[in-house]
Amino acid sequence: MKRKMFFAAVNSILILAVMLSFVQLALAVSTADAKEKPELKNDCSLTLHYTHGENEFAGLDVVLYHVADLTNDVQYALSGSFAACPVSVSGVTSQSEWNEIAVTLNSFIVSEKIAPIKRTLTDENGTAVFEGLTAGLYLLNELRAEQGDAVYIFGSFLVSVPGIDENGKWVYDVTAKPKSVTVNPSGDEITYRVVKVWKGGGDKRPESVTAGIYKNGVLVRNVVLNASAGWMYSWKAIDDGSVWSVAEAEIPEGYTVRIQKNGTTFDIINACSGGDNTPTTGDTDSVYPYLIVMAASGILLIFIGAVRRKKRDAE
Repeated sequence: MKRKMFFAAVNSILILAVMLSFVQLALAVSTADAKEKPELKNDCSLTLHYTHGENEFAGLDVVLYHVADLTNDVQYALSGSFAACPVSVSGVTSQSEWNEIAVTLNSFIVSEKIAPIKRTLTDENGTAVFEGLTAGLYLLNELRAEQGDAVYIFGSFLVSVPGIDENGKWVYDVTAKPKSVTVNPSGDEITYRVVKVWKGGGDKRPESVTAGIYKNGVLVRNVVLNASAGWMYSWKAIDDGSVWSVAEAEIPEGYTVRIQKNGTTFDIINACSGGDNTPTTGDTDSVYPYLIVMAASGILLIFIGAVRRKKRDAE
């Protein structure tokens, strides 16, 4: 019994560690890495190789969105259809921030029905090429491919064109190999959850917000999130390989938005500009560390209990 409880506690920590270590691919770079100013060209190129091991995927529909321009002061500025998206792409320095931005932008694309600037099919070698690109930040769509019994998912990601090499030099013809994973839909029922997280601006928060739930880019339903419902909503769906996403219907005035995806939980995070931005509900970034501490505390209590029982038996 002791061993079962011990391994259950250890497993809970390992599972949480895996959840925390799972990240989405993002090839965007911090402009602070550059050692020179870029030429703001409009003839850059992006070459993508969609492969997994020795498998090459032909005929994939690769979709490209121009998210932001690269400015003279070497910053990214949201442009075109993305200019109205209340998310910041300047001063980003961490992988986790780029991951959140990619998820948020994809939700914005779905909710606002934004059209891509370019699209093409991969050739027989799994290669897609985009030419005549202006300097800026681009987003690629998520792709699903099947070969035999295997299903491959190429994650959506951000890429900077031009990019920066290891010497801090700008590279105007960018080549990338999107990360892929193999998945095997279980056919089991899965529970998904959307959570509203507030950071700051307590006196400005609306009484409720509306979130759209999308399956493969198609709106399934709108749900209302409010305090009486714990600022969250859950739903069940069969694991058939479909891609689920969420989007906030209307961003509260004075707030920016980030969407985090952790497993089957989506956190819609609204942060008020200025003031205390300590999360008040549903922030999985703050929940997971507490769960880990709780699991570790459980292990400690198990050992303490075992020692005390052993001492009593000896007496």
